[in-house]
Amino acid sequence: MRKRPKPESMAERLLELLEERYPDGIATAEAAEILYGDGSLESRIRIRRLARTLRKVGYAVYGHGGIYRLDPDAAFLYVIGKHRMLSMGGTALSNYRLLRETYEAGPTPELRRAVDEGKRELAELLATIANEMVRLGA
Repeated sequence: MRKRPKPESMAERLLELLEERYPDGIATAEAAEILYGDGSLESRIRIRRLARTLRKVGYAVYGHGGIYRLDPDAAFLYVIGKHRMLSMGGTALSNYRLLRETYEAGPTPELRRAVDEGKRELAELLATIANEMVRLGA
């Protein structure tokens, strides 16, 4: 259920920009210039946070390739999902390697238990993701 952001808030202002530019969206740097007066990295990061805020109140606001869109089409969402999936896979593999190398470095019994717990948590997370993908027909 969508809930409008607080009137006069920066999230409300971003939502208005996205509604005006629907369906093409708005460049992140342009939104930053309009809302914050410059297109600096800090201002673009603030736009990303505003988009997250809008998602929390029920709006489908996603950015990719320097463009933020409201209610993006399936192709745009697929590209974002594919990019995030590849990034997540790399992060999960990197975390596993760190746990394995920690284990191989001869940790104390207490740290060994913590590493085992970390491996178990990572495996559970990956299993949850896999089960959800199967449920969705992937």
